[in-house]
Amino acid sequence: MERVAGQFRPAPPQSAEAIRPVASEKEISEIVGRADEAHRRFLARRADARRLVESARLTNIESNVRQRALIALADLASLRSDTVLSLGDLDLLRAEAETTFAPTDDIFQAQARIGLSLNVQNGIINSLWADLGQ
Repeated sequence: MERVAGQFRPAPPQSAEAIRPVASEKEISEIVGRADEAHRRFLARRADARRLVESARLTNIESNVRQRALIALADLASLRSDTVLSLGDLDLLRAEAETTFAPTDDIFQAQARIGLSLNVQNGIINSLWADLGQ
């Protein structure tokens, strides 16, 4: 077996590029803005839904008043879905960021903010369903 002799210079280290975020602050802000708008619409409809639920409480399941209350609850659920869609967009960004080792702090903060809105919406919907007697 023959050994190689001599001096070798190590290759110069390659400069590591900073990992870029998967979304800009503006893109994340737009997603949060859509969620905030959906939440505002949800809260704007809450009073009407509550009024309809209170008037339908303990009524016959076939009554028109109860049907209007059910439609109001379905409307709130639809508005909640708009908020969830924004959270889903952030989930996709976070998954991409996690797999590429990109920063996730901005995404995580936006997810937490939208999550708080969803907790409020879930509480309202659950309360209205309980009041309706379902």
